[in-house]
Amino acid sequence: MPKFSLALVAAFAVTATTLAACDKDHRSGLIQKTTGQVEATVGHLTRNYELEHNGERDKVAGDVKSALGDVKDTVRQTARR
Repeated sequence: MPKFSLALVAAFAVTATTLAACDKDHRSGLIQKTTGQVEATVGHLTRNYELEHNGERDKVAGDVKSALGDVKDTVRQTARR
């Protein structure tokens, strides 16, 4: 199995395991971040720089969505006190 195939399988396994404990914002961010990582890796390996760039952009967008989920969690916890 090629090296990048193992990395893809590992990335999706971690994502699937983590998704069970996530809310909507975290889940969406994690999916987009993982998809971006896969795109960036495949783009880099195939020298498709547009795909690599799009993957990097998706990774950042996924991080932003996850951060939004963190903010919402903090607001919910503060409101409960």
